[in-house]
Amino acid sequence: MLHLCFLLASFFYACSGEFGFPHPGEQYPTSTSIMNDLFFVPSWDSVQQSGPFDYIIVGTGFCGYAFAAQILEKSPHAKILMLERGPFFLPAHFQSLPLALQGTVAAKLESYPWTLTQATAESPYAKWVHGVAPFFGGRSTKWSGWCPRPTAQEMEGWHPSVIDAAGRYFERAERLLNVTNSFYRSALQEEIMQLMHSRLHTVSSAMRVMPAPLSIEDGSKFSVVGSLLQLVLRQRTLAKQGHGAPLRIVINCVVKRISESEGVLETSKGEVTLSARTRIVLAMGAIPPATLLVNSIPALAKAPLQFSSHLISAITARVPRKEYPFASRLDIQQTPQIGAFYLAGCVHGKLQFHIQATVISSPSLEPEDIITMGHRMPDVLTSATPEQLKQSKEYVLFVFAILGEQEIKNSSWIRKNDKDPDLTTNIKLQIQQSRGDMEVWDAMEAGAFQVLENILSPNKSSSLQYWNKDKWTSQRPAKKVTRRPGCVHEGSSLPIGDDGNQLVDLDYRLAGSQNIYITGAALWPRSGSWNPTLTMVALTLDLADRLSS
Repeated sequence: MLHLCFLLASFFYACSGEFGFPHPGEQYPTSTSIMNDLFFVPSWDSVQQSGPFDYIIVGTGFCGYAFAAQILEKSPHAKILMLERGPFFLPAHFQSLPLALQGTVAAKLESYPWTLTQATAESPYAKWVHGVAPFFGGRSTKWSGWCPRPTAQEMEGWHPSVIDAAGRYFERAERLLNVTNSFYRSALQEEIMQLMHSRLHTVSSAMRVMPAPLSIEDGSKFSVVGSLLQLVLRQRTLAKQGHGAPLRIVINCVVKRISESEGVLETSKGEVTLSARTRIVLAMGAIPPATLLVNSIPALAKAPLQFSSHLISAITARVPRKEYPFASRLDIQQTPQIGAFYLAGCVHGKLQFHIQATVISSPSLEPEDIITMGHRMPDVLTSATPEQLKQSKEYVLFVFAILGEQEIKNSSWIRKNDKDPDLTTNIKLQIQQSRGDMEVWDAMEAGAFQVLENILSPNKSSSLQYWNKDKWTSQRPAKKVTRRPGCVHEGSSLPIGDDGNQLVDLDYRLAGSQNIYITGAALWPRSGSWNPTLTMVALTLDLADRLSS
């Protein structure tokens, strides 16, 4: 019987030309055609025939995956449609790619579906914000991976019930994202953390320090791509067994407008009919959902939406390894060692900043070590360049990314651009720095220099060198060198609360709507400085449990 089945299967594949008989097989396969055959919905007709859906998720990044996974964990029969504006591109995080691609592909993973104002372009320092990642998996294919839990103090200004919800779901979110603070287990990591804890009091603005909390999967940076595809396969198996419903995902599908009154979701591929029970979950960042909603709800377009982001500085320094009392522990191991820590700080008890620090010791640096280290660095912002590594074999190298909070009451905004007929890009974005923002920027850089000179330099900075204009020097780099023009972690466009002025209610539903729900950093009442992904996922899990119950 098994032999007969094998013969029948072989005959089927042969007749289809799968193996080149009786005619040639497919000669021009594309990644889209292959992935549609294996994982995604191949035709729009099948979408329309599969409805109505219980949930339509717009976006396939962290929040989209977290929501789908949590719903299907409790309700495997839930009918879910996920819509992704872009194609399938990377199967994993870009740091898992060959080194030649790491340094090139990352810059091409962003799109900017907005127009910056003239005032933004003419700002002295922050001139733009990093773009969206218009591909399957969203920003999970290029994110930094840092996942600190914000404290209640760091969430000041948030509604108590939202703080409580985040606290209840942090642990579950950490499991979903594979967060660990023990990825680096080197002697270097141990010694640097002891140094940081013992001298943290010498940095006036510092609040706490801890080993880097990173999202890691099988030794590589976590991406939702593999997990989401696995979820598709699991639901397909459950559906065949009669124990669940398939998870349907459409790629290259741009959502243009939502009409609750007409019961229609308008996309670039056609319309999706909404039933009374269909929940629409926007899991598409901070600016794209604002764009979608101002084009769907005229009242939202009357006034500008607020905007927040994080300011960035970058500082790289080095200290001779021999100056540390633990130098012998580092010299014993000739292979490169990496450590990383997260330091949270506050300016005048109000606005926040933090330091993402990578520490490297590489006494014997081989070409293959540079490749390995490229895969193992915490993130791109805190990665040493091959040139810096080659010149620092006798040093301990420190690479700092310093992120600071912008004031929530500022001159930055998102506004509909009536001159642009494209519904996916008709947004103007303004980013301005207030006096408070500039104070944060000054203070966070001062704090970083204090860490390097007061804590990490055994001889109080006498041998400390900075990477300054492509060379090592004892002089601190100037502001025009340290400050990055691109902001990150945009948010606050659709803040959550209950004071009557917020756009999203405490159940994550867009105020005044029936079935539109918001996820991600668009909800942030204020940005803090902490990396937002863990909190985004925690609140998304809360939303999923609320709706599934």
